Parts: sequence; structure tokens; C-alpha cells
Amino acid sequence: MAGKSASLADFKGKFVLVNLWATWCQPCLREMPSLISLQGKLGPALTVLAISEDRAGARIVKDFVAAHEFDKLAVYLDPNSTVGHAFEARGLPTSILIGADGNVLGQVEGGADWDSSALRDALTKLLPPAKPS
Repeated sequence: MAGKSASLADFKGKFVLVNLWATWCQPCLREMPSLISLQGKLGPALTVLAISEDRAGARIVKDFVAAHEFDKLAVYLDPNSTVGHAFEARGLPTSILIGADGNVLGQVEGGADWDSSALRDALTKLLPPAKPS
């Protein structure tokens, strides 16, 4: 959102959940609060990247994110759908889990409830074990 380019290489060594969404996509908007919750609960073990596919970019997304309190996530802009095309996303929302090695571990097409115990259990099994404090 700050206007700087980013690539997945910037997140090397981290588990990343790329979420493709748009302001006009109702399933995306229903899913977003559970993504915020997921990021809050898994903290540094998982980085959620909310990538807006809105063609108008920051002009629409910036105020929308603030109004809906989605700014608790790392929000990126992809007005040309470069990321969506790279992952061959067939619709929105689409979420792609990428391992620390950069390989795709899984993908969810359509809205998901990231607060559900089944989805969270499946996800945490793929993440490295939590380090003792």
C-alpha cells in the first residue's frame, strides 16, 4: 500500500499465506476477519499477505482497508492481477500457503473460515513447531 514493490523473495524463510481479494468481492469481505484472527493467533509463525486485485489500486483500497479495519494485515496492491495470474487463480478469494522454502504447500479457492478448528489444525500441522519461550 505504501507504493513499494515487493516479491515473495522478500519473505524467504517464512511461511506465507497469500490471500487474493478485492473490495467488491463479498466472500472476500466475509473471510477477512478470520484472516485477521489467524494472523493474530499464529503471529510470527505465519505471515498473511492480503493482496488486493482491485484495478483502481490504492485510490479505492486505502480508504476501504481503513474503514473496515483490515489494516491489521499486510495489504498489498496488484491492480494488474500479476499475482493472480502467476498463481493461476480462477476466482476470488484465493489463498495460497507457501512454505519457508518457497514451495506452494496448498491452496484454497473460495471463501474460508480461518477460525474453524479443522482449517486451523490443517494449517498448523504444516507450520514449524512453536519455539519454547
